[in-house]
Amino acid sequence: MFRNAFIIFSVTFFTLSLHHRFFSQKMMHRSKSFRPIKKEQVVFTNHGKAELVNINQHINRWFLLKLPEQGQILHIENVSADNIVQLTTSGLRFTNPILKKNMECNLFASKNSVLDKNKLLRHRSPFYKICHGLAWIRLKRKSDTVLSSKEKATAILRRYGSWGESMINAVKPWMVKFDAETGESFSLPGTALAETFEQPDLTAPESALMETSQSHMVAKEHQSEIKLKNQPKWMSYGKWYETSMHDGVFTSLFMPSLVAKNIKQSYPRRANKIQGSEKDKMVYLMAYDLERFGAQFVLGTTYPGIENPKGKLNHIVPIGQIPPWHMEDAVSVFIGGFKNDHGRIKWGPLKGKTYGYIEKGIELRPMSPGLVTFMVDKTGKTRIETWPEDLFAQARLKKEIVSARQNGVPLIEDGKPGKFVSNWGAGNWSGDAKGRLQSLRSSVCLSEQNDKRFLIFAAFTGATPSGVAKVLQSYQCDQAMHLDMNAWMYIHNAIFKVKNNRIAVEYLHKYMRYPKNIRKHRYILDNNNRDFFYVYKY
Repeated sequence: MFRNAFIIFSVTFFTLSLHHRFFSQKMMHRSKSFRPIKKEQVVFTNHGKAELVNINQHINRWFLLKLPEQGQILHIENVSADNIVQLTTSGLRFTNPILKKNMECNLFASKNSVLDKNKLLRHRSPFYKICHGLAWIRLKRKSDTVLSSKEKATAILRRYGSWGESMINAVKPWMVKFDAETGESFSLPGTALAETFEQPDLTAPESALMETSQSHMVAKEHQSEIKLKNQPKWMSYGKWYETSMHDGVFTSLFMPSLVAKNIKQSYPRRANKIQGSEKDKMVYLMAYDLERFGAQFVLGTTYPGIENPKGKLNHIVPIGQIPPWHMEDAVSVFIGGFKNDHGRIKWGPLKGKTYGYIEKGIELRPMSPGLVTFMVDKTGKTRIETWPEDLFAQARLKKEIVSARQNGVPLIEDGKPGKFVSNWGAGNWSGDAKGRLQSLRSSVCLSEQNDKRFLIFAAFTGATPSGVAKVLQSYQCDQAMHLDMNAWMYIHNAIFKVKNNRIAVEYLHKYMRYPKNIRKHRYILDNNNRDFFYVYKY
C-alpha cells in the first residue's frame, strides 16, 4: 500500500515539475520577446515640458508630440522605421543603426520655430515637412473630395436612417441594370488571330482558365483607359497585357461566361451557379508583380472612421492621400472596403463581428477574429489571411503588421470559394433579402504562380459573390477578399506616374474618373474622405 502511494506521489511530483519547468521556460521566452506597445519619453526644454509618445514602438512610425505649455499635441510620422527617434531638449534626434548615422533636428528654437501654431494653421497641405523630410506632421484638413450626383443623393438619404436605406435598396436594382456593362466578343480569322497571339509574356501572370473553344475570343470593345505595351490591336479575354506606363503591372479583360466548365461546376455547396444575367458582364482586372511592388492601406479623412471610445486616439489624424515621400514610387491606387455602417455582419455564425483596420501599426478599429484580412507586415510582404482566434497569435501580429484592412469573409480561401460565398446573410454581401445580389463589385486577391506572387484587383460591372468567386478561381487566386461595391467610384482603380511634379493617370475604366471638369484624381492628391490602398515600387 505504502509502495503504491510512494509510486503515485513520485510520478505526480515528476509530472508537475516537468510541467512547471516547461511553463516557466515558455513564460520566460514570452517575457523576453515582449515589449510594451507604447513608449514614452519626457524632457524639459526652454519652453517647458515636452513628451514624445511612440504609439507602437514595434512598428515605429506614428508618434504624438505633446507640448502642454504651448497647448499642442502633434501627430508626427517617422518616414523610415529604421530610424530610432529620441526626444532631446532641443528637438528630435534620428539615429539609423544600419547606416550608423545621427541627425539632430532643432524644433524648439526661440525664434521662427517650425512648430509655430500660426505657421501650421496657414499650411494648406495635410502634410507638413520637418527635420529635412525625416518626419512629417500630420495636420487635420477638410477633405476636398468631390462627390458625384449619385454620391450626394445617397449621402442625403442615409441621413434618414432605415427609411433612407430602404429607398436606396428600392432603386438599387434599377441602378445595377444602368451601370452593368455587357461585353461582346468575336474570334479573329487566320493571320489576324496569329498576330494577336504572340509569344506569351513569361513575366506576366498565367492566363485565366477557360474552355479551349473560347480561348481565342477577343473583346469587340471595352472602356479601359490603360495603355498597353506594344500597342496590340485587340485584347484577348483572359490574357494579361503589360502596361506601357509600368513594367510589372498588367491588365486583363474577362466575362464570367468564359469560366472553364470544371470551375463552374466545382464546390456547389460553397458557390452558386453563375446567373444568366451576369454571364456576359465585363470584368476589368489589374495585376502587380509582388517582387517589384508593395502595398499599403490608408484611412480616409472620414470613412470608415476611427473607433475611439476612450479617447485614446483623439489626436490621430487620418489623411486620405498618398504621403508625399511615396508619390514618386507609387504606381497605382484602388478602393478600400465598406463604411463602418455596413462593416458589421448581421446574421449567421459570425453575427456581430465588425471590420477592423490598422494603419502604421495603430489599430484604429479593433480587428475581429474569423474575418478575412488584407495585411502588410514589417518586411513589406502582402498577405490575405483570416485574423486568428488565438490571443497570443493576435498579439504577435499586432507587433508585425504595418497596415491591415478587414472586409467580411473570404471570397477565396486556399484556392476554393469561401464557405459563406453562397450565403447572403452570413457573408454580408449587401444586395437584398430577395436574393438580388448582382451589382458593381470589386475584389483583391493573391495568386502564387511558378514561384512568383501577384496582387490582383478585379472590378466587376455586374456580378454576384458566387460569380466573383468563380472568376477569381479562373485567375488562379489562392486567397481573396471583397472590397467596396455599388458605384464606379467604389470599385476604383487607376495607375499613374509622377515625374518633375507632373502627373499622368490612366483609369481601369473611364467611368472611374471624377465628374467632368474636375481636375483631380481620387486618392492621389485630393485628401479623399474614403479609405483606399496604394501600390508602390520597392
